[in-house]
Amino acid sequence: PLYFDFISFAQFMTIAKEIPNAAIVFEEQDGVEGTVKVVQRDPSLKDNKLLPGALRSTAGDLIYNGIAYGFEDAVFNGPLPCEMRSFDCAARGIEKLMQVFVNNGYCVKATVSNVEPSSDKGGGSFKVRLEGPANLWGQAALASRQTIVSNDYTAFASAAFLRASGFKESTCSSRYTDTYVEETWKVA
Repeated sequence: PLYFDFISFAQFMTIAKEIPNAAIVFEEQDGVEGTVKVVQRDPSLKDNKLLPGALRSTAGDLIYNGIAYGFEDAVFNGPLPCEMRSFDCAARGIEKLMQVFVNNGYCVKATVSNVEPSSDKGGGSFKVRLEGPANLWGQAALASRQTIVSNDYTAFASAAFLRASGFKESTCSSRYTDTYVEETWKVA
């Protein structure tokens, strides 16, 4: 976990530093041979201020889809999207999603608590506590530096699951200690 934590921190620190001045057209090396190809960013992401959200969303979709539908030969039995938009179903799905992270060694324990449906829009709020996540130091270090992106993989995946389940708006704030991360979610 320490190596993953440091490498993940270094990647996201670099991403945070580069996003404000990111080029729209750039060269990228591909493969072992380092074949160079020209890449042009999606025109809808012309404004660099949109890149942090696009990164979170794209990374979340990739992680969640791999957990829900399998990745290469790995099957994780993650939660499928709720068939109907239901906060109760979403909360159960988040519990199942966090258990996949535990089962695969990403964290020692994950607890979903304070599940409170809202009275008006069908959303609600909940907390996720991840004990001993593999990137605890990196997340806290990026947060203390107030970077524009963080390596909060569980939040990326949770937001993707919520979007797939019909909840287009969700916010997550995180608190860090020496041993755990606590995410506080609001879903609409």
